[in-house]
Amino acid sequence: MWPDPPIPDLDGAGLMRPPWQKYPNLLRQSMGWRMGQGEVYLDQFKVWWSRQARDIRLATKAKYPEPAEWSGYWASLSAA
Repeated sequence: MWPDPPIPDLDGAGLMRPPWQKYPNLLRQSMGWRMGQGEVYLDQFKVWWSRQARDIRLATKAKYPEPAEWSGYWASLSAA
C-alpha cells in the first residue's frame, strides 16, 4: 500500500486527521505532498479546515499537536 496502511480521513469525533496522521510515513518535505494522493489529501484538509468553526479548529489542534517535522503547520493554516 502507498505509503501507509489505509487510515480513515475522519476520526471517531468527526475531526479530519491532519496530514501527518493520515500518512505518518510520508515525510513533510516528500514529493508525495506535491503530487498524487498526498497532494489530494493536503488540499482536502485545507478545504475542510477553512470550513470549520473556531472551536472545531481548536479541538483538532489540541487532539493532533504538530510533530517537530510539521512545526508551524497550524500557524500556516491560520494565516491563509
